[in-house]
Amino acid sequence: MSELITPIVSAITGSALTALVLIGYLIKNPEKVEKWGAIVYKCFSYVNKKYEKNYMTADIQSTINIKKKNSGLGENVLSYDVKIKWTDEESVDIDLKEKKVLIMMKPLKNESKNLAHIVSLYVPKSLLPKSRRYINQNLMKSIDYIIGKTLLEDNSAALEYYSESESKYHDNEIKTLLEEVEPIHEHGRLTRIVINEFQRLSGLYPSEPDPALLSETYQFVKTLSKFESAPQGSTEAQPTFHGNYINISVIPVGKGVTIDAEGIIPHFKFIEKEVKQGGKLFYIVAAGNLCVFAKSLKEKTCRELNLNLVSEDNYWGKFRGKKRKMYCALCIVTDSDKIE
Repeated sequence: MSELITPIVSAITGSALTALVLIGYLIKNPEKVEKWGAIVYKCFSYVNKKYEKNYMTADIQSTINIKKKNSGLGENVLSYDVKIKWTDEESVDIDLKEKKVLIMMKPLKNESKNLAHIVSLYVPKSLLPKSRRYINQNLMKSIDYIIGKTLLEDNSAALEYYSESESKYHDNEIKTLLEEVEPIHEHGRLTRIVINEFQRLSGLYPSEPDPALLSETYQFVKTLSKFESAPQGSTEAQPTFHGNYINISVIPVGKGVTIDAEGIIPHFKFIEKEVKQGGKLFYIVAAGNLCVFAKSLKEKTCRELNLNLVSEDNYWGKFRGKKRKMYCALCIVTDSDKIE
């Protein structure tokens, strides 16, 4: 009898475990569930047209949410998910409901145009919702546009519609800013440094914007752009910015670092000097084979200068014209950590 019971119990236990794993996956990946739902709705739409709108809703919502997750544009960048409600009204209405950007609009006949239009409405409501009033407005429009393009980069038709419709509103200053911000984004540092620093400005909400702050956000990005675009080994670009609201140092682990661990000492000494002079936040960055040395610098900095590691990220980015492994770590000084 036991010979029969054992495989039955094993099968039941195995099925229960599989079910638990599946449920856990579904909970952690709701955007995948929505994408599967879109496929089901599409199949039924051929039989009954009433499912067509359900398909469009699920497909667009899941497309945006999956791309958001896979591109590192999660809650730290785009604070809310998107929710769509199709109406018969010619006007578009946007609301914030249950931590989602609710877009109510009449659907267009072209699916790619629907996606492009919704992204153009969604990004400005989800990106830096409490900070954007403290950021130079042309700079904010440039960042919105770049993040929107990232969400659409897997759909060439939607990306083309989006670029055509949005570029009509770009004056010369916005075009110049786009040329400066694009390389920062390619390196993965728009989301990990610029937007991260702009998020801190949400603490000022709902006070009125200070013109000096608007100027500071503009100069901050200009400084970072100059640093990112400087020729390798150049000393012209200063990887620090000391403002009244933004006070950071970017530490690029690059030229001069060798297999010998002593190669990171100049970088360490720079951080040590900045801490003594009141520096608070340090972004340690690297590309390619130098990422391992950046991690060593991060460990040495936290260990010997008592800095706190806030975040670190390994990712892929475009650097010196090639796709490479990238690294970015944020180490921060607290009042109790400051060295004399």
